[in-house]
Amino acid sequence: MREGLIDTRQPPQRVGTEAQDPGDVSWFKSARDQYDRFIHPGCFDATDLEIIELLRRNSRRTFRDIAHRVCLSPAAVKRRVDRLEAAGIVDGYTVVIDEAKLGRPVEAFIELRISGSSDVDDVVAIAADLPEVSAVYITAGDPDFLVSLRAANNERLLEIVNHFRRTKRIVSTKTQIVLGGWTRTKRLVEIDANSR
Repeated sequence: MREGLIDTRQPPQRVGTEAQDPGDVSWFKSARDQYDRFIHPGCFDATDLEIIELLRRNSRRTFRDIAHRVCLSPAAVKRRVDRLEAAGIVDGYTVVIDEAKLGRPVEAFIELRISGSSDVDDVVAIAADLPEVSAVYITAGDPDFLVSLRAANNERLLEIVNHFRRTKRIVSTKTQIVLGGWTRTKRLVEIDANSR
């Protein structure tokens, strides 16, 4: 056969690959997996996890910056982020705030124990009405609730504890003041700030 002509008697080969077994359908499996990821938004891959990590470090990061770091186009990154949002994996974007600089340097956890007739929603509502409360966790076992909060000072913390004690729904409290700590979010923000 003359050079430059296509031999139609042989199955076509993909450019840059070795000769493949005609029965090999691995390329189809790969294409099907990519299709399934977009049809079934709960599925995600290592690149999605890398994008999530980059957003976790800095939620204001641009699609262009993310694309540069994960070797995709900005449009492809946007599609992936949209898919992660639609699947509920990325549920929102937030900022990390230094509460001490905002005038609430005292961080504490208050354990709450309730009487047997208390309604869980009522106790959560009591805690949620306090602006210092950042989270209320309902736990299995002892205690019944764990309240995370930031207060301006120890006097305000005592007022909050007494507020819980005055309700007829809470039978006992135990307060733990945080002396220091580590959180993944804070560490990731520090790492990202140092890498700029």
